[in-house]
Amino acid sequence: MTLGTIAARALITSSLVSIALPVFSVAQEANDQEEVKRIDTIIVTAQRRDESLQDVPLSITAYSGDLIEELGIRDATDLTNFSPSLKFDTAIGVRSSSISVRGIGTGGGFNAGIDPSVGLYLDGVYIPKVAGVMQALQDVQTVELLKGPQGTLYGANSPAGVLAINTQSPSQDFEARFSGSIGNFDAREFSGMVSGGLTDTISSRLSFWSRDDSGWLELKQGGNTNSRSEYGLRSRTIFEVSENFELDLLLDYTHVEAECCGGEWIDISDSALAVWDRTATALGLDRNLVYPVQAGGGPRGLGERLDNVSSGIGQSVEEFDHWGISLRGIYDLQGAFEGHTLTATAAFRDFDSTQISDLMEVGVPTFRSPGQDEDRQTTTIEVQITSPSDQFFEYVAGLYYFKDDAFFRQQSEFLLPGCMYTNLVEGRVTRGLIPDTVEGRSLCGGFGRNDQWTQDTENISAYAQVTANFTDNWSITLGGRASEDSKEAVKDIFRFDEESEAILAAAGVNRPGVQFLPDGARVNGLGIIFGSQAFTDSVDNSNFTWSASTQYAFDNFLGSDDFLAYARVATGYKSPGINARPIRVATIPRTFDEETSLNYEVGVKSTWFGNRLQANVAFFQTNFEDLQLIASNPQNDPSGVTGTFVQNAGELENKGVELEYVAQPTNWLSLNGAVTYLDSEFVSFPGSPCPAVGDIPRNAINPNLCDLTGLRGQNTPEWRSSQSARIVFPLTESLNWKATGTWAYEDEHNVDEDLDDRSIQKAYSLFNASIGIESVDGLWEAELWGQNLTDEMVLTSTSGDALPGVSGTVGSLVGRFIRPRTYGVRATRRF
Repeated sequence: MTLGTIAARALITSSLVSIALPVFSVAQEANDQEEVKRIDTIIVTAQRRDESLQDVPLSITAYSGDLIEELGIRDATDLTNFSPSLKFDTAIGVRSSSISVRGIGTGGGFNAGIDPSVGLYLDGVYIPKVAGVMQALQDVQTVELLKGPQGTLYGANSPAGVLAINTQSPSQDFEARFSGSIGNFDAREFSGMVSGGLTDTISSRLSFWSRDDSGWLELKQGGNTNSRSEYGLRSRTIFEVSENFELDLLLDYTHVEAECCGGEWIDISDSALAVWDRTATALGLDRNLVYPVQAGGGPRGLGERLDNVSSGIGQSVEEFDHWGISLRGIYDLQGAFEGHTLTATAAFRDFDSTQISDLMEVGVPTFRSPGQDEDRQTTTIEVQITSPSDQFFEYVAGLYYFKDDAFFRQQSEFLLPGCMYTNLVEGRVTRGLIPDTVEGRSLCGGFGRNDQWTQDTENISAYAQVTANFTDNWSITLGGRASEDSKEAVKDIFRFDEESEAILAAAGVNRPGVQFLPDGARVNGLGIIFGSQAFTDSVDNSNFTWSASTQYAFDNFLGSDDFLAYARVATGYKSPGINARPIRVATIPRTFDEETSLNYEVGVKSTWFGNRLQANVAFFQTNFEDLQLIASNPQNDPSGVTGTFVQNAGELENKGVELEYVAQPTNWLSLNGAVTYLDSEFVSFPGSPCPAVGDIPRNAINPNLCDLTGLRGQNTPEWRSSQSARIVFPLTESLNWKATGTWAYEDEHNVDEDLDDRSIQKAYSLFNASIGIESVDGLWEAELWGQNLTDEMVLTSTSGDALPGVSGTVGSLVGRFIRPRTYGVRATRRF
């Protein structure tokens, strides 16, 4: 154990002790006080019925809408600092966001053919893209994080967990709220909601929001990048058709525009320096303005100075529209089924996006993806019956249908003048294949690859979960889900103009599956299209997932108010898929297998001191088989081009412990905290991608691959912690002052899937805070807020140039970091 690890554990332990002691002492003294403030009960729907968080035999982190507002949580990414078991990553763009629970998760930004391992739900409707839940957390009722596989009641791709966002319901009483905020980097936010009755039987709620900023990463050539602009609205209307029947109509729309993914070079190779020097000299550019220089940054001191200033240009511009409509009917049955509830939901969602990327990360245009379009249309139908509660047998059963039509188009284009002096062109000039003239070198300009991928997905499943309450204290729950999945995908290749087709024919390039001709697309004059292959493929699969749990509620255990102990075994499943990215060599499979998980968990949920302290702990072990991971194309790719594909990674074992607490020591002080310990190890992964730097063992059969067996995976820190304190204290008879402080700690970990030694983020802490005043009646408030107050530079992802073998930047690495210190002022008015 290293000194840093010992210090980190000591810091976490001492902080918990310093928090716990005053909680117990103050709570004991407050027993005889009148009007003592208690911890609010959070109602969750983890078992598809309304239950108190403390009564569910499952490891759940839940946030009420009020708590989200008090902690200044603006969107799902902010949850990372408040739940150590959850991690969002938007470093490669909002559209390409990824989510992980207990260290396991996949995005989809690098490959449209892969589904997330964490099931995402908005008002009970499955969202297949992580970006679909990246909207502002405006006017929500609860956010529930279900940890571990949820394959029984949430069967759509949930082997690692579920994140469920539930929005506020309308009521007949009128209410309204408006909030505005301004901050550094020209940040502006405005949000609001209006709710009330339209008639005696119809009530509706309208929420809306907008936010934008100018970007926090400064560009050497002027301006900023990593900006974001977003606006959206949501409406929810409830129709009380009769005493037993109501309809719940939900509509939402979100629009996002962002310049993203800008980073700084944390390691610069001699090859890259030679290319940049050559290009700057030939084009008469200010070399130190448009290209990075080695200035002591990065783990080996070969990167540029890491100061939130980038040599890049816009890097990536992305835009997406996401909207959905759902209609839920809720019918309370009568007669022989009195007390039962029948719920039917029909939903449609549409996700349209495009991304234009400059993949060279430098200030001279060289190579880009001029249009990566991804569109998805999903249809969900679910029918569910729920029995009454507090019976010997309680059950939930349902039928589920899901359809997803996906489309992904990608293009690659060499740009003048930057491509004229890359290694690709320089090598051909040296060999005398093209003349050393502007005209000859300009042949590099044009498209290198154009293809598109379409996929039709269908899932049909039936599920049931039954609980037997043997006594008032003891129950057993069994559940199962049978699923049938089918996917069919078609990969097509673009044709080019007539002149380009002649160039390709002369180069002897074989391009089967050519389908159509885009106007004016000139192929790279050197005949480079990277060997992308057209194909048609399909996968079909059936699966049965199950869960079993038991719980026992102790009476007055050690003086507690409530003490629930539980044990759970559950399986998870994610369907197989078809690679959407280019298939260049025979060793890259078109399809990948299903991902499964088996989880063992025991835990305790307890309430103490008259509901002034809640403390929950869970011990778990999860075994993942055939984990689906995004990987780099093998180094023996004859095109010399780095790309990505999906592969199954053998077996991975995660085990650990999670401790969470909520405390109300006094009427004016509230505490929340969590600590997690995670031991993660690849039990078997002999065919992994190889890092550029590091001593990862090589695969014994294929030396171009590596063996991660016995090592920790990406983004799996051993220790994580989150602590927050909120104070609301009387200032006058009509005013309160309030303050909030949060501390998030994360242990050392590697942020890259190939475990490159340069991608290690050392242990760090983040601090956020706010301070303000509010009226006692709650009608208005104003506050100053700040995030990342100590201005930490935290590495979130790394990547090499998209075409290192072609451009000549082999061995270099770009790092992307979290936002620097941000601050501002916020005001809210309620009616």
